[in-house]
Amino acid sequence: MKLSAICIGRTKRQNIRGHGVTTAYLKSEVQGSVRVHATGIEGNEVAVHKDHIYAVSTTTYRYWQDRIGGNDKDWPMGRFAENLVIEGLDEAALAVGDVLYIGDEVVLSVSGPRIPCFKVCWRLGQSDRFIPEFAISGHSGVYLSVVKTGTITSGDQVQLEAKSEPRTLVLNIAKALFAGTASLDQMQAMSELEGLSPMSFLFLTSKIAAEQDRAKLSKGRWSGSRALRVKDIRQETPDTKSVWLEAPDGTGPLAGALAGQFLTVKIPLAEEEITRVWSLSDYQDNPDHYRMTIKRTPSGPGSAYMHETLAVGDSLRVSSPLGQFTLARGNPKPLVLFAGGIGLTPLLAMLKAHTLMKNYPPVFFFHAVQDGIHQAHRAELDQLGALPNVTVIHIFSRPTENDVSSGRFNYQGHLTKDIIAEKLDGLYITDGAKRIDMPPYELQFYLCGPPAFQTHVTEALLALEANADQIYTESFGTEPGASPVPVVETAEVTFLPAGILAKWDAGLNLSLLELAEQYGLTPPNACRMGVCHTCISRLEVGDTFYDRKIAIAPAEGQFLLCCSRPKTEKVTITLPDNTELPEKF
Repeated sequence: MKLSAICIGRTKRQNIRGHGVTTAYLKSEVQGSVRVHATGIEGNEVAVHKDHIYAVSTTTYRYWQDRIGGNDKDWPMGRFAENLVIEGLDEAALAVGDVLYIGDEVVLSVSGPRIPCFKVCWRLGQSDRFIPEFAISGHSGVYLSVVKTGTITSGDQVQLEAKSEPRTLVLNIAKALFAGTASLDQMQAMSELEGLSPMSFLFLTSKIAAEQDRAKLSKGRWSGSRALRVKDIRQETPDTKSVWLEAPDGTGPLAGALAGQFLTVKIPLAEEEITRVWSLSDYQDNPDHYRMTIKRTPSGPGSAYMHETLAVGDSLRVSSPLGQFTLARGNPKPLVLFAGGIGLTPLLAMLKAHTLMKNYPPVFFFHAVQDGIHQAHRAELDQLGALPNVTVIHIFSRPTENDVSSGRFNYQGHLTKDIIAEKLDGLYITDGAKRIDMPPYELQFYLCGPPAFQTHVTEALLALEANADQIYTESFGTEPGASPVPVVETAEVTFLPAGILAKWDAGLNLSLLELAEQYGLTPPNACRMGVCHTCISRLEVGDTFYDRKIAIAPAEGQFLLCCSRPKTEKVTITLPDNTELPEKF
C-alpha cells in the first residue's frame, strides 16, 4: 500500500442550504513532508467530530465516481474531507485495532467508521437519504488514532498489521448504527472495544440508550385504564400541586415511560366522568411512582378536582403513559430545553432522563416564568443545575423584591433571541485539547409552554440559524391537562401481501417498521430515520402520521414505514416487493 495524498483544512463559516455552518470539511492536498502530532495532522482543524485522522482508499474515489458521476478533475483529493488517501487500502476488511505503519515513523490505529452527516450530502450534491448508503457502503473511509507521532510524505509505503482475533470490522459498526443489524448486546460489546473512535462510542452509546428506552416500554403496560393510588400531594406554588401515584399492593409494577410522555386520567366528577392528560414531571428508568404537576385554572373542572377534592389515599383510573413529545436519548450532541411557566413539567422529566445517561452531553435548560413565587420545582432545578455539563437559566418577567435581593434569576423580562445567543455563543464540546464547535444548526431544541411562547422562541431559534427539523414543540390544550391531539391507543394493522394482522399499541411506541418486524416480516430498510426511503410502502386503508419531519415526502399514497405510526384504528399496508416473509408463510 502507498500513501497517495495528504489533505488538511481549517474551520470556516460555510453557507450550507441557507444556513451558516462552521466546518472544516473543505480540505486541500498539501505537498512535501507533514508532521503528525498526537491529536492529528499538523495544520488541520476539526469543527464537529472528535477523531484524530480520517482516511479513505483511492478505490473509494473510483467507487463514488462511478456511482454519482464525474472524473478526476471534478474530484480533487480532499473531496470526502479526508486527511489521508491510501492506495490499496481495503476499507471493508479493516477492524478496530488494526495498525497502519506509514513511512519510517508514524503508527496509526483503526478506531472506527466515518459517521456521515448532512455535510457529506452537501459536498457530493446528494439528498440526505444518501447518508445511510454512504455509511454502509464499505467505501466511506475510516477514522484513525495516533499511536506514534512523526513525519509523513506522499508516496510513503503503508504497512497493515491486522489485530488478532476476535476482530470487529469497522463496516459492521457502521451497519449497526445505520442499518440496525446488531443486537443490543452486540452494540454494547462494540462500545467497549479498546481504541474505539470517540464518535463511534458516542453514537453507539446513544443508540443503546434509545433501544433500552424502547425495550422498557413493553414492561408492565396495561390496556385501558387502571386504578392507581394517590401516594402524596404537595403544594408547589400558589396555583400548582404535584400528585404522586403508585400501584396498589399486589397489582403489578408500573409501566415504563419515556421522558416527556403524559398520563391520561379519568376524573370522577359528580355529574359526569371527564378525561384529562397531564405530563409526567418526574423520570425514573424503572418507575415505582408517577408524578404529575398540575396548574389550577379557574374555568378548568379537571384541575379544580385535582386541587380541591383529590386526597391522599384516593384512587384514580389512569391509562399507560402515552405521547410523541419525547426526548430522543439517541443524540450525542448538546441538548437545549425551553420551558414557559408550567411547560417545565415534561422538560424537567427530559432533563432528569438526560442526566441519567452515561457521559451525557451538555444540556441547557431555560425556564421563563413570572417570578420565584410561581416557579415550581425550583429546588430540583437547582440540584440538577449543580451537576456537570448542566446549565439552568432562569428568566423572570416580574421578579419580586425577594427575587432581586436573593439573586434567584439570571435575566429580567422575557426570553429573547439575544439571551439565547449569549448563552449558546461559542458552545463547544472537547476531546482532550480539541475544541469541537457546536453552532445552533447542530443542536436539538425542545419547547413547551403557551403557544405565544413557543412561537416566539421558535422564531428566535430560526433567526439564530437553528435547523427547523431539530425544533420539537408540545402544545397546550384549552385547559392545562386537556389532550393536545387525539391519540389512537390501539390499531389493527394488516400487512399485505402476507395478510398478517398485527396489533399496534401506542404505549409501546413502535414504528410500523418495528411492528412488521415483531410479526416476522423483514421489509427493506437502512437508515430508520426517514432519509433513505428504502422502506417506502403503499397505504391501502386508513391513515398514518410521521413522528418527525420528513425532508422529502414520498409520492401520494406512499409513506415511510420507519417513522410512521397509525392515525386510525384500522390500517392496511402493502409492503415493498422485496420484503422477506416469515418462514411459516
